[in-house]
Amino acid sequence: MSTHRLSEMRIEGREIVLQKEPLFDFHRIRSMRRVTIDFDGSDQTRLVLIARCEVNMSSYDLTMRLDGVRQLVLPEMDPCFNVSEMEILDVRDKGLEGINFEVTTQYDHSFRCLCRDLSLVGFE
Repeated sequence: MSTHRLSEMRIEGREIVLQKEPLFDFHRIRSMRRVTIDFDGSDQTRLVLIARCEVNMSSYDLTMRLDGVRQLVLPEMDPCFNVSEMEILDVRDKGLEGINFEVTTQYDHSFRCLCRDLSLVGFE
């Protein structure tokens, strides 16, 4: 199932976001402020994204941690790392070994990450 509304997802750490913004929508993410990739030489690659979100006349930085990254596509930086209409797909029922989530931009798929685990670790 594909969605962009956090209240409809089973993602670790979602409560830290929903407490401040009960109607949080991943479509509100406009750009990435920081991208960190940790390659440890195995299938445990970790991606940490700090995304800028505009919600109800306020700005937040959302920190997402994606563990067990199997595939990653990044958009061109022109000059920034912008995204539009980000969605999270729970793909556990697709039978993809070691992949539970697909994080992607809906229309152009300029950003795409397939990973085992996804958690929200900050919303400031």
